[in-house]
Amino acid sequence: MNIKNMKEDEKKLEFTLEDSNPPTANAIRRTLQREIPTLAVTKVSFFQNSTPLFDEYIAHRIGMTPLSTPKDYDKEESNPTTMMTLTAKEPGIVHAEEIDIEDPKVKPVYPKTPIVKLGENQEIELEGTIKLGLGKEHARHKPCLATYKTETDKEAKKDPETNFHFTVESYVKKEPKKLLEQSLNIIEEKANELKEKIEETE
Repeated sequence: MNIKNMKEDEKKLEFTLEDSNPPTANAIRRTLQREIPTLAVTKVSFFQNSTPLFDEYIAHRIGMTPLSTPKDYDKEESNPTTMMTLTAKEPGIVHAEEIDIEDPKVKPVYPKTPIVKLGENQEIELEGTIKLGLGKEHARHKPCLATYKTETDKEAKKDPETNFHFTVESYVKKEPKKLLEQSLNIIEEKANELKEKIEETE
């Protein structure tokens, strides 16, 4: 198994996983999208909302707004949280950059993401809890989009070697190559844990 043809920039990574198999490729894809802890707004309480949008709709938009996850939040077992507030009264579009987050290290990845538009005499006031979570629990914690295309050697008579052309696009403030490294570490940890449990039963 080899990794070839790697191309990367700040948000996108492309590479070919050579001489591998579907279970391995799918394990990498699923781990990238489902097992890397990220921060997101998980609970919102409204004190004022005179906009045309329902509370639930605004809460959903805030929850799906990607946030940066500092290194000291990376460990899911520590279960760290921080708070956020949003207050706006002036007519115009309210953007993600107007969210006031208790921990200054946590910021919206895309500051100009629109949250809601205020008209004359409209206002919004809310607070929310930012928690660590996994993509397998809710899409708001999904750190990236990971996909692959297959390329099979049809001339092989038995167990054909398969190449997988991966594309990884980061949603969060972390390079996709770092996300890939993190996902491989998670797979290794789970494999070692399973090996230990098997050895305990022998």
